[in-house]
This record gives sequence, structure tokens and C-alpha cells, in this order.
Amino acid sequence: MQPSYLEGFGLPPLEAAAHGTPAIVSDLECFAETLGDAALTVAPGDADALAEALLRLARDDALRARLGEAARRRAAAYTWERSAATLHALLQRAA
Repeated sequence: MQPSYLEGFGLPPLEAAAHGTPAIVSDLECFAETLGDAALTVAPGDADALAEALLRLARDDALRARLGEAARRRAAAYTWERSAATLHALLQRAA
């Protein structure tokens, strides 16, 4: 769960996703980019929506399984090797 108001990348939910753990995150662009539909989203600051999402995830085994598998697939695209190669290419272009 990461109900952030502001977020740059959102590594903790992505790390959870790599283990097949579903997440509840704020409806922010960074989470849409990394997790897509593999997480439940709530509006930042909406405590009622957050509580409902927590209950929904706790009560629905099929939802947890579906989100967990989808999360694992999304996280597979984010490797340290890919990050290093992307950064290296960026630095080469800048130099």
C-alpha cells in the first residue's frame, strides 16, 4: 500500500509486485506507468476509498490472485540490468 500525494517512481509497490503481492496505490501517473491495472488505485487523501480498497482486497481471493499475477508480470519488465543499460545510454548521449 502506498497512498502517496506525490511520488517520483514508487519502488516499494514495484518490489512487492515482483513477489506477486498486490498493491493499493494512489491514482498517480508514476503508478499507472509502472503497475498499470495490476494494482487497485485510490484518489490521494481519500481515506474512505482507501479503506474500501483494503476491505475489497482482503475479502476477494480471486481479485488478490489476479492482481498478484498481473503485478508479477508488470514487475518483470523492470530489472536492474535494464535500468543500468538505460542510464548508460542516457549518459552516453549527454556526453
